[in-house]
Amino acid sequence: MRDTRSAKVLVQMFRVLLNLCKINTNSDTDKAHMDEHGKPQVEMHWAWELQGNLRKMMALLQEREIVELETCPMMEQLRIRYRGRLETHPIIAFLQEIQTVFERIERLITALSASKRALMQRHFLSLCEEAAILANNMLGWMKSAK
Repeated sequence: MRDTRSAKVLVQMFRVLLNLCKINTNSDTDKAHMDEHGKPQVEMHWAWELQGNLRKMMALLQEREIVELETCPMMEQLRIRYRGRLETHPIIAFLQEIQTVFERIERLITALSASKRALMQRHFLSLCEEAAILANNMLGWMKSAK
């Protein structure tokens, strides 16, 4: 379950990136698309929501430069981590890694026996929910950034 550990680390990095970006702008996007329980209003499966938000974020980054991301203290760490991908922006490479890890976990879970799948799917969906909420908040912040 190395992929699950990787996913947890990536979600933690994602949370740090969002918090660092929002510190500079005093953004209030945490509440942007939330219902009364503090979760995004979605009818879709959490994994689909996450994948959709990651694709939207990558498209937005390809359309325009977001200055607040470029000056974020975490950018240097991401540049070092994705040094070999010179043609790809470090944030896009980071989002692609999140996407790949979650897709790989989803494929692995479907290959498990029914009893193991039921157990692992609960953990996976919980992690997807957390990542989807972060992606939703980050996407809202990115849309509001200048």
